[in-house]
Amino acid sequence: MKHFILLLILLITLYKYGYSQCLSIELSIEWKSENNVLKIIENQDLICVPYLTITYRNNTEKNIYLLKTINNISKYPIISSTISLNTKMDLSEQVEKHLTFFDEEFNVYIGKSCYFGGGWEILGRNIDRNSEYEGSVIQNVICDIYEILKTQELLNNINDKYKLSCFNYSNKQILTYNEASKFIYENHSIEFYKNEVILNYKDTDITNEKIINELKNNFVFLKEKQVYSEQFNLIGFYISGGNFNFTIEDSVSYGFVYLEPIFSEEEKRWNFQKKNLPEIINGYYLYKGNFNTNSVYLEIDDKK
Repeated sequence: MKHFILLLILLITLYKYGYSQCLSIELSIEWKSENNVLKIIENQDLICVPYLTITYRNNTEKNIYLLKTINNISKYPIISSTISLNTKMDLSEQVEKHLTFFDEEFNVYIGKSCYFGGGWEILGRNIDRNSEYEGSVIQNVICDIYEILKTQELLNNINDKYKLSCFNYSNKQILTYNEASKFIYENHSIEFYKNEVILNYKDTDITNEKIINELKNNFVFLKEKQVYSEQFNLIGFYISGGNFNFTIEDSVSYGFVYLEPIFSEEEKRWNFQKKNLPEIINGYYLYKGNFNTNSVYLEIDDKK
């Protein structure tokens, strides 16, 4: 009995100073009612849109900072195109005629934060990521949906008289996606494009001053026991349909970032160089190591 009590005390102690004092990054889904501005969602003035909430919980005994699992340049997730489609159809028309994936199962991996974008990857549930595989069609579909949404938002910000064909706005002139992109390029601020085209960290980016000011969207600063949350709009998943299991790809907070790749003539490939992050910034200590996390499941059926 004495040995049992000692073992129980040991387990409680390990829990208290292990799990409970670790960082946790938690995933959850929240549904919000929003006005429908898309023609591709028919006969609905209001729609319920899912959002992925990412919550950072500092269970440690000190102030910490770390790379976010994904930066929040936009309320939309970073999803890249994986398949090159040979089509002359305007992107807005492609989205209007998009494929749907109801009743199909997918895994969504939220990418490694040590790369600048830390994008999301969407794969069929039966795909083995440890073997060779092709990019998924659904990732392209969702990528295109978000591209159209972001393009329309930029049009709204610059000039409220233009729209893409898949939107419900009345009294607006229709532009093709290419026309809209050209208009945005010619009329948006240079500062916007400086932010948007950044693909990798530079060596000169990793300083205390730049992290606090220019790269603040890529990091989270948490005081002792503080909790911080961000949300990402999942309307692309809502439109495509399907069942999605969201998970953070790697439950480790790295103490470095990858810099711009350098091409090696000898190896005939691009190599990423590592750059260590500052150990302390304004009293916040760099968090390195494992964190606790979870997966969350989103089901979208054709009765949405």
